[in-house]
Amino acid sequence: MSAFLMVGPDVDAPTAALSLNLLWIVVGAALVIFMQAGFAMVETGFCRRKHAAHVVSTNFMIFGLGFVGFFFVGYAFMFGGFAYPGVFGMDAPVGGSLISIGDWVFLWKGGFGLGGLGDQATSASILAFFLYMVAFMDTTATIPTGAMAERWKWGSFVIWGLFCGAIYYPLFGAWTWGGGWISQLGNNVGLGFGYVDFAGSGVVHAVGGVAALAGALVLGPRIGKFDKDGTPRA
Repeated sequence: MSAFLMVGPDVDAPTAALSLNLLWIVVGAALVIFMQAGFAMVETGFCRRKHAAHVVSTNFMIFGLGFVGFFFVGYAFMFGGFAYPGVFGMDAPVGGSLISIGDWVFLWKGGFGLGGLGDQATSASILAFFLYMVAFMDTTATIPTGAMAERWKWGSFVIWGLFCGAIYYPLFGAWTWGGGWISQLGNNVGLGFGYVDFAGSGVVHAVGGVAALAGALVLGPRIGKFDKDGTPRA
């Protein structure tokens, strides 16, 4: 990435603009990843002392587990056919459609394990973009850790972390941010601009919230959380 993160009299304007765009992506990724510290504190603060170590450990381990799944297959499923010419240096996609019917793409392929990224400039751009998107994956995966705190086993949590990074988050992400079928509803069936989600209210928070709700419904409330008449206890 050092080839892009530079400015000076010998650097033309498009290269300088691309350098600044990539620098901001990396800074933004660091800021989003730092949200994990907030998640860890708020979720641990709402649990009982005897479960504090378990809850805080899930908040830190979820990033590593989700990262593994997103690195090997999740990113390829989500952004294998993605390109954003003239902005990030990703002027052409690294792959193509994996599951599609005509223009209706459901999953992409390309860049499994961040391999086959092309020249150095393209690789730098994709690595920065991957870092940014893995930060949002972490947010999606962490929401259920609070909803199911104190009520799920470590093994179940590990399965969720890998599944979220490899399949769950990339699936809806491929349909939307990755340029899949929902984002193309405007072009294919004339529904305005299709699905538009600038900041992740659907791709991140709704997707994570649905998983959290499903888990909470299955597990039920924490033992002792409510009195017999339904009154919540601190």
